[in-house]
Amino acid sequence: MNFDLEHKALAYPASNLSDNEPVTPCLCSLVFRCDDAKLATLLLVARIATAHGTADSEFVLQYDGDRLMPTNVRLVSGSGHLKPAQLDELVPRKGKGKQRRDIKTLQLTTEQPSPVWCPASTTTFSPRPGHEAALQRLVDLAKETRIHVVFDFNQLHLSYRGSFKAFGKAAQGLVRYPVAKLRTRYHTAVMQKQRPEIVGKALPHSNVMGKEM
Repeated sequence: MNFDLEHKALAYPASNLSDNEPVTPCLCSLVFRCDDAKLATLLLVARIATAHGTADSEFVLQYDGDRLMPTNVRLVSGSGHLKPAQLDELVPRKGKGKQRRDIKTLQLTTEQPSPVWCPASTTTFSPRPGHEAALQRLVDLAKETRIHVVFDFNQLHLSYRGSFKAFGKAAQGLVRYPVAKLRTRYHTAVMQKQRPEIVGKALPHSNVMGKEM
């Protein structure tokens, strides 16, 4: 995938949150693309250890501007339902040589579950032994229409900070950013309901998880 994947984020379903129940987020990379013509797309890229090969497989969740519920998109300060120790997966705590963190949570709601993209070289992905929970977290996240994405705003590229703040305040009248040419060697994926497994669909359109851009 032709993206910078260094900006880490923690994403989790937000439909049934409770202060009494811990949240186990999905570690991913946050990619934001926009322009002045109100084009915007947010990608969450998760690397999961699967039983197919030695390298981790990348899965992409795609949130397009025109599929968001504008009144339910907010960028707020703080880590939401995550505990301080969980944030160490993003940036180590402040110390010698460490940068000060500015943790924010992007709260968003979509009209339907996010399209999911998986490597086109393999059609079925099962978790590597010991990594079942990681794949299940991705499956749970992909099925949700309301999610929270926690990240360190200081790690966001300077050229996108202003646009991201505007996106978090007024995500109205947006159109999806054309990322298809950058998202090469991927095809749509369908999440199995009965077990943590992902099936890739070689067809250019999927009536389950979304459609090709």
